[in-house]
Formats: sequence, structure tokens, C-alpha cells
Amino acid sequence: MKRDAAYTISAVTALAASVTLLTLLPEKTIAYVPAHTIEEAPAYYDKIQHAVAFGAIIAPAALARPKWIWRLIPAIALLCAIIEVLQPLVDRKMEFTDWVASMFGVAIASTLLTPAGLLANKVNSRNKQH
Repeated sequence: MKRDAAYTISAVTALAASVTLLTLLPEKTIAYVPAHTIEEAPAYYDKIQHAVAFGAIIAPAALARPKWIWRLIPAIALLCAIIEVLQPLVDRKMEFTDWVASMFGVAIASTLLTPAGLLANKVNSRNKQH
């Protein structure tokens, strides 16, 4: 396996593990933010967090290995669904809209970063030929 592939796998796995851990911790565990701050946050703030977190999972692959994203998107969709199903076990809510927000983040990150990854790979392959 090439070194950059190993780095990409490591980055995606580390991000997926971190997001999974954070989304499956009981809210009381991560409630270090003052309550008034949470109450002042927009109602959709939670959805933005989901989009950013799950978009971040696919970002390394979209940039370094853009051809992998078509395999990763279904895996991330399944991970999101499993997390939502497990959340009631840790006193959190299962919400379909969280899954939708997560997949929206994956779609945005993939759409924006994959062309950059493809271009970078093309430039790198040309530089190696010379």
C-alpha cells in the first residue's frame, strides 16, 4: 500500500472514530458549555455540527484519494444511521434530520473537495513524469 493511501485511511478512520465517540457520549458528559450559550444558539446549530463533522470525515479522501469517495459515501451513510439508532441508549435523541444533515455535509464536502483532489492528483502525476 502506498504511503499516501495509508495516511488517508488513517485520517478518515481517526475522524470517524472521533465523531462517533462525540456523538455517542451522553450529553451530560460533554456539557461543558455554559447553559446560556446553548440556549442562545440557533435551533439549527445541531444540524450545522452534524454537517461539519461528517463532512470532515470524507474530506481527507476527497482531497487525497478522490476516487474512493464513492465507496466511502455509503459507509458514512451507514455509520450515521448506526449512530442515530444507538443514541437513545446513551440518553440522546434519535433524529432522522440529524442523519440528513450529516449526509448533507458529506455531499457538500465531496462536491467541493473532490475536484481539487482530482486536479492535485493530475498535477502530481504530471510532475512525476518529468
